[in-house]
Amino acid sequence: MRASFNSKEEARKYDDLVTNQIKQADVVVIDDLGSEIGDDYVNNSASRYDIDIVTSIYDARASKATITTTNQSGSILRQIYGNRLLSRMIQHSTGNNFMFDGMTDYRTVEMHG
Repeated sequence: MRASFNSKEEARKYDDLVTNQIKQADVVVIDDLGSEIGDDYVNNSASRYDIDIVTSIYDARASKATITTTNQSGSILRQIYGNRLLSRMIQHSTGNNFMFDGMTDYRTVEMHG
């Protein structure tokens, strides 16, 4: 979406607007954290810009309801975003973590079955 803007300044203003709305919302769902780098997380990490944005969101939402979904383990999230972000996520976690290891991915059932 950022590529559709005419200038970096325009894109930055849009990012700031959206980020501020996320920071102020009563409840936020961050869906599929870590997917933006694709499947090759061994050779890729999030950009400095993405890390800064996501970290600022978690910092601002420290006392607010934030639901995060991801297909990545903690160690892979650390590899993608670094210790700083993972530390903030864990620090503000209330311990309500749900693990769905070993479940069949419904999106691949038709391909294999």
